[in-house]
Amino acid sequence: MTFPSSAAGATGDWRSAIAARTALAALLASFALSGCYASHRLDSGPDACLPRAATMHRAAPAMCDHERPPGFPPEPGPPAACSSDADCTMDESGRCNGNSHDSWQCTYDACFADSDCSADSACECGGGFRADNNVCVIGNCRTDGDCASGFCSPTLGSCGDYFGTVGWFCHTCEDTCVNDADCVGLDGGFFGAPYCAFDPVSGRWGCQNTHCVG
Repeated sequence: MTFPSSAAGATGDWRSAIAARTALAALLASFALSGCYASHRLDSGPDACLPRAATMHRAAPAMCDHERPPGFPPEPGPPAACSSDADCTMDESGRCNGNSHDSWQCTYDACFADSDCSADSACECGGGFRADNNVCVIGNCRTDGDCASGFCSPTLGSCGDYFGTVGWFCHTCEDTCVNDADCVGLDGGFFGAPYCAFDPVSGRWGCQNTHCVG
């Protein structure tokens, strides 16, 4: 399995990693559907707050190209679901990706534009787990224009950059951080620096320092 940690190592396989990412997506989706993100409006009145500018944000909708480089053929030994790109025949984007740690599997582009995803998702170009396929990730915005704050930003999950971007969310007046630089000073542990991420439990952005290895 894959373990979140800021101080200890771990081993794992791609099945447990995918399961962890799926569980996180389900949690994010449950909050989106329950309306818990309704607070992404700005406060009003004389004490209204104006969130600081986010360094990473999306001004325009995703537009992914249709090109993928060749996959990586498996090394002899570990069991694999594919041995070459030729085994990935679901569509022309199929590539055989993996490594000796996670094994190999066929990966495909799930989207090329936000409109290819469900209403509560955005298209992440090249966002596949240890692959470069396009994937749909959960969120409450697709562009800055969807947010009262004017900033729709990509967030890492509770595993840090292990999975890469897991969603896109509006910044709000309730956030305790806006950029990773706001988290300097927080112990990031042996495996990486602290980072600013969206927390699906509190429904706001905050500093985190957990990382996954394996």
